[in-house]
Amino acid sequence: MKRTILAATSVAILMTLGSTQANAQNAIVIDQYGAANSSAATQNGRWNRVVSEQSGFRNAAQARQRGVRNFVQSAQHGSRNHVTSEQSGRNNYSVTGQSGSHLTARTFQGGHNNISGIAQIGSGHYATADQSGSNNISGIIQIGHGQTARTHQVGDGNMTLTIQGGY
Repeated sequence: MKRTILAATSVAILMTLGSTQANAQNAIVIDQYGAANSSAATQNGRWNRVVSEQSGFRNAAQARQRGVRNFVQSAQHGSRNHVTSEQSGRNNYSVTGQSGSHLTARTFQGGHNNISGIAQIGSGHYATADQSGSNNISGIIQIGHGQTARTHQVGDGNMTLTIQGGY
């Protein structure tokens, strides 16, 4: 009986810790291995950081940040993985790296002086970078088989670079 209560309490505490919002100058680090994992992080403020690494298959990661000088780093190794990063504010950075097959990566940024980078190695790629504001930079690199890259930028002084290789 004690073990059951202890296990239930531990699960409740872990669920509460995983669902809280992080405030200014916080870091979230997520490492997941195996199958069918997912992670989500929401942060408001400045100098926040999300680092997510997933290995296996059928994994998904999502990060949302609002504020100034926030950083999202997502790495996925395996197959059928997805990443979504959303940032609003200024001077934010989003970096996504994926290796495997059936990969999807999306980055949405609003504001100015934001940087987005997506690198995909494998097959069946799809990458989107959507930026609104001024002086934003987007870079997408895809190596493998079925690449699709879409970059949409609205505003002044924005730059984009797309490199695709393979067949």
